[in-house]
Amino acid sequence: MKLFRYLWTFRYSLTATLLFAYCIAGILLFSSLMVAMLTFNTGNFADLAAQEPSEELAYDIMEVLSINDQGEILVNNPDILSWAYDNLYGNLGFRIVDKNTNKIIKSSASDAVAIQTLLHYLPVDLSPGAIRLDSKLGPITGFRLQVKLQDIALYIDVARSDRLGEFAKEAVMPAIQASFKVMIFASVLLFILVSLVSLKLTTRKIKRVSLDANKISPNQLDQRLSIDKIPNEIVPLANAINRALARVEAGFEEQKRFVANAAHELRTPLTIIRTRIELSELPDGLITDLLQDVTYMSRSVEQLLDLSRAQNSSTYLHKPIPIVKPVTDACQLLGPLVLREDKDLELIVTGNNDSVIYGDHGALTVACKNIIENAIKHGDVNGLIRVEVGDNWISFSDNGPGIDKKNQTLALQAFWRNNQSSNDGSGLGLAIVNEICKAHNAKLTIGRSISLKGAEITIQF
Repeated sequence: MKLFRYLWTFRYSLTATLLFAYCIAGILLFSSLMVAMLTFNTGNFADLAAQEPSEELAYDIMEVLSINDQGEILVNNPDILSWAYDNLYGNLGFRIVDKNTNKIIKSSASDAVAIQTLLHYLPVDLSPGAIRLDSKLGPITGFRLQVKLQDIALYIDVARSDRLGEFAKEAVMPAIQASFKVMIFASVLLFILVSLVSLKLTTRKIKRVSLDANKISPNQLDQRLSIDKIPNEIVPLANAINRALARVEAGFEEQKRFVANAAHELRTPLTIIRTRIELSELPDGLITDLLQDVTYMSRSVEQLLDLSRAQNSSTYLHKPIPIVKPVTDACQLLGPLVLREDKDLELIVTGNNDSVIYGDHGALTVACKNIIENAIKHGDVNGLIRVEVGDNWISFSDNGPGIDKKNQTLALQAFWRNNQSSNDGSGLGLAIVNEICKAHNAKLTIGRSISLKGAEITIQF
């Protein structure tokens, strides 16, 4: 089923499109080679035996004609043609004929062997142009060329027998067939290799764009897709994605500025409201309830500011710090709250006290403080909160109810609370921790403590 689904979706991929184009091109190429081989196999090899068509040979003879001082017509053929006419006289020959008298002036065959040559069966009164006739020596093909040499009108006749071509066909054809087979087999292998390599190179460039896009997270919206050395057809898509990322970045920045500004502007009105409530003559019970509400709102505003700072990783001051330092500072800050809530806070250092991490001390202290505050708030009465520090990790566990597995991912979202109708907390604590961990390339995991049975939150650097 998975294979069928893959093949069904594969047909829409760029690889499938390129592969289909390569297959069509390969079929056309190899079909052309097969047609050429069949044509060559069934063709007439007389031209192969004579090296050139009869007409070309006639023109070659015309170019080497001359008249000596005694008025004799001379034919100064190149060595290879002279050898062919001298040794293949039974199958290849030429003659010079006077146009006016039809007298043979010059012939490639001597009088002693003329009777054995195909020229003997060639009539003198031929029309200029192609020659095709049958004889006792077999089919004869040739060409009559009309020329003029120093006011002498001449005919140049070139004739050849197809027997030489047939012999060449029998002798050469097996080698040609074998060569064609090797050539086709090698062409197929080369075509497949080139197709695979070109597909790999093409899709690799596109996959590089995809990998670059996957690296862009909400904390790295300033990054853009590189259009260097990618296919021209993909450049418009990459540019469109970059423009979309620019708009998303602008929207995120505007949202963060709004949250930070709103939280900052709410601080003063909440302080004024608190002061007026404390100075009012309202019943004590009502004043207490109102002050609790203001405290909750003030806490939410402060955490909104913390979330805004956590999301702005450019303000972080990264430097080497002992991994124990932010943990101990957070524990000291929350010591009074632990005593007031009648809880126990236990710090265990299992790693090297000198272990160092690279990060922002203030942000990591806030992260540790938020996790411990959650454990204090949601742990059992007279409960235990345990903080363990290793060489490159920090673990926080408690004996409270813990976080259900289905809610562990939701717990990292802003404003999420296990009981949404409750005013107990703003739901921003773990969201701030998550943003700080992202800025430090640290892994934040939520699970259940084996020893204390409550929640266990681990930061792995």
